[in-house]
Amino acid sequence: MKKITLLLTLPFFALTIFAQTQAPNRFTPEKLWQLGRVALFDVSPDGKTAVYGVSYYNIEANKGNRDLYAIATDGSDGGKPRQLTNFEGNENDATFRPDGRKIAYLRGGKLWEMNLDGTGHSQVSDVEMGGFKYSPDGRKILYIADVKYDKTTQDAHPDLKKASGKIIDGLTYRHWNEWEDGSYSTSSSPTTPTAS
Repeated sequence: MKKITLLLTLPFFALTIFAQTQAPNRFTPEKLWQLGRVALFDVSPDGKTAVYGVSYYNIEANKGNRDLYAIATDGSDGGKPRQLTNFEGNENDATFRPDGRKIAYLRGGKLWEMNLDGTGHSQVSDVEMGGFKYSPDGRKILYIADVKYDKTTQDAHPDLKKASGKIIDGLTYRHWNEWEDGSYSTSSSPTTPTAS
């Protein structure tokens, strides 16, 4: 009985080892990092175009880069996406203006707009923001900005300019999955500086 079991399991192990040595294209963690991470941002007011971001990561530099793309939702462009941005760093929160004539996005924390074909990039605001939303008529924006509220180590000890430690003297230094950094998000609504 032992001989039969051994004879039946031996080919299985040989086949497993053979499959592992013959699989140079197997999915590895390194190959996972080479894949682009896709994030849908918005669909045009007429429903014909979707704008999305694709992030690629450089493991050696420990940095990521996100560029924006657009694609026709009805497949009229043959399913071929158009690259809209190609800058160092990330472009985030892409959204169509309510009139559908331009695409707005955040680059370096500042609000930018571009034409639908990816040309004519122009900075719209100098305000540092973490997110935004147009009013229905497109004349105003609501934005989110971090406001410094608590003192940092450098504020408490100006003679320690290179200090990177945190002074924690209370219980709320961490809440669930986020660390308290002394800044808190707030929203504001200025008039949009451009009318183009």
